[in-house]
Amino acid sequence: MNKSNMPVSDKNSPVKYCFFMTGNEPWLELARELHNTGVATPVLWLGDDRHYEGAKSTFGDSVVRMLDFVHRPVDIPKINYLGEYSEFFATKDYLDAKDICLKMMDRLDLNGTFSRIDREVYFHKLLIWALKFFYEKKPDAVLMIEKPHSHAQYLIFRVARYLGLPTAHFKDCALMPVNFLQKEDGSFVKRAQNIDPSLLARFESTVNEYVDTLKELSCSKSSFSPHYMVRQRNDARLGNRIKKIFSVETLYVLRYAASDIKLLLDKKYRATNPYRFFFVSRYLVKRSRQRNLYNAIASSIHEVNFNNDYYYFPLHYEPERTTNPDGEAYHDQFKVLVLLRRFLPSNIDIVVKEHPSQFLMADRGSRGRSPLFYQLVNNIGGITLAGPEVDSFDLMRNSEGVATITGSVALEASLLGKPAIVFGQAWYAGCPNVVSWSEVESYDTFSKCAVASVDDVRNFLVRLISNYGVPMINNCGQLNMYKECWYDDSFVSSQHDGMRGLIESFIDSEVKKRVN
Repeated sequence: MNKSNMPVSDKNSPVKYCFFMTGNEPWLELARELHNTGVATPVLWLGDDRHYEGAKSTFGDSVVRMLDFVHRPVDIPKINYLGEYSEFFATKDYLDAKDICLKMMDRLDLNGTFSRIDREVYFHKLLIWALKFFYEKKPDAVLMIEKPHSHAQYLIFRVARYLGLPTAHFKDCALMPVNFLQKEDGSFVKRAQNIDPSLLARFESTVNEYVDTLKELSCSKSSFSPHYMVRQRNDARLGNRIKKIFSVETLYVLRYAASDIKLLLDKKYRATNPYRFFFVSRYLVKRSRQRNLYNAIASSIHEVNFNNDYYYFPLHYEPERTTNPDGEAYHDQFKVLVLLRRFLPSNIDIVVKEHPSQFLMADRGSRGRSPLFYQLVNNIGGITLAGPEVDSFDLMRNSEGVATITGSVALEASLLGKPAIVFGQAWYAGCPNVVSWSEVESYDTFSKCAVASVDDVRNFLVRLISNYGVPMINNCGQLNMYKECWYDDSFVSSQHDGMRGLIESFIDSEVKKRVN
């Protein structure tokens, strides 16, 4: 069957969709409501396993375990693949998806022993499962609470995109608990109903406070940290780390001990731990990887010469969604630096600074960055790797401009009156002073663009939220962050109505129009 001839559901029957959800309870209730009212029903449910039993009771065999698909795909029952949609293997989509998925598997590589050859087996087992699934079930669309950043969800999403199915995911605003439903082309679904006036007023107040804070920084020597960075630094304090050891980490130790016992009894080959490291060995490996990363950056940083003309490129924390997959073709930060170097005149340097989270979240950060990366970056001409003590806002204020994949630094720079280049799909796309890499023609043309005012940026943010945003907290991490200040009955009700409204608009405008 040619992919362009995939049948779609009858326009009067419920839309069949694949649903990737996070751990927040409201998404299960919303999916049930869409199912019970005949709007849409999932033919594949792949989400947080804390809702596995609840989803299974409603949607039956459409529900699969995230644990199996992400951590143990080789244990998925025999597929009996007969070459369905096998032309995918000969496409650029296959190569792109493979590159992105294998890098996403860094999240699983706790011991530094998850080899490429084993990762390829994971990838190919999931790929033939997905190709056969789409051939047999023929879903109409893929709907995601956030852009998939597990390799299993992302691969299924890429197969759906290759087959021409409408896809959409909610994209969060970094300033407040607001989300937008983003289509494949990067545009947002327009909201049909109004936001609760009291919530909208709070959102606009948050925008104004943020804009005014950044505006003052343009002519001062002060700095600013996003709320999530404040929280990470607070968690990294010695007292809080000790508390964590005797609370959360104690549970991890017990879990690891149970895992070690199973490892002794289980004779199966485990790709993420092929040498059967036990807890002590794993701990020593983790500490060694963290130490190697610290030592590597300490020997690679140089003093920044603020008298030179330069562009500022703050590295993204990895592994994280903001680069992979939000960067798509530009998820590789070294590739982006090479392209930026070619774009800028030779007399303009590039100052690079590591993301603080790479060390504040050292356990995961050491999985996402090779100690050799910093030395590699220094091979690019005109690059200065700044130390952690150099203030990011000093680097922005003294720069010619900023470049990033999707980071909020571009939005901050726009409010400081600096031009910014964004390589990936950022939630603030279209913001004044921010230009997508795909739209940049030459440095000469780009450098002559007029700088928009602070109020232009302010008005853009207010319009964006007013026209496209819904009150929404899409994952458990954000729920912990926002729950105390935002998560009351009014918010929960507005979240449900807003999400349902955007999903139904997406179904009407993008899915049902495929029905002949």
